[in-house]
Amino acid sequence: MTKFLFLPLLFLLSCVGEPAKTPDSTGDTVTFEPVTNLEDNERVKAVCKALANKENVLNVLASSGSEYTYSFSQKNCSDPALPEAKNVVVRIGRSDNNYIFKSKNGEAFGFTDIETASAGVMADICKFGGTLESPIATGSTGALWWTTFTASEHCQPGFGTICVHLQRATQASGDQYRIHTNEWIKFKLYDQNEGFFVERKLISSAGCKSAKGGKLEMKVILK
Repeated sequence: MTKFLFLPLLFLLSCVGEPAKTPDSTGDTVTFEPVTNLEDNERVKAVCKALANKENVLNVLASSGSEYTYSFSQKNCSDPALPEAKNVVVRIGRSDNNYIFKSKNGEAFGFTDIETASAGVMADICKFGGTLESPIATGSTGALWWTTFTASEHCQPGFGTICVHLQRATQASGDQYRIHTNEWIKFKLYDQNEGFFVERKLISSAGCKSAKGGKLEMKVILK
């Protein structure tokens, strides 16, 4: 019964009006001014719940040899454009205390970390209880902006899925931070593949100093 009560909520959350979206370029300087959006809070809490549920069964999925096929493409800093995507089959494995995706046939796969509520890019958000704010501090010189209101060109949510836009930045001076990474992730919220990303895109200038104006880009879609 709980699931059926939850489904209308997901539909409503995916259809409400959108507030102003955050910029999606790198290199922008932004001010660290935490704010709260209640609709964002409800959506991201649903994502964190799905991630926690997935975390509870990862040991079973890893032991069973479950396989996932992703369409993956990557552009390095000096490359002109994303190449044609290739299908990559991955399995769940372990690295130290974390779960990771391991390519079955040795192909390159950039999104190796398996997202959970306690590890990965969502951990800094999910570890906060109660009312959440954006941005949040990540270490002494880092900050993370997040929102579930995403531009459709980057991530379009559907029934039973929610998109999250993450912007990572480093402190420039005082309360001014410079964005170096944008990431859009569409998470499945229930049933098969609960808590897994079904689409994901990353654009980052971090580590691209040798390629002036270059950006690393990666895109993946669950088949």
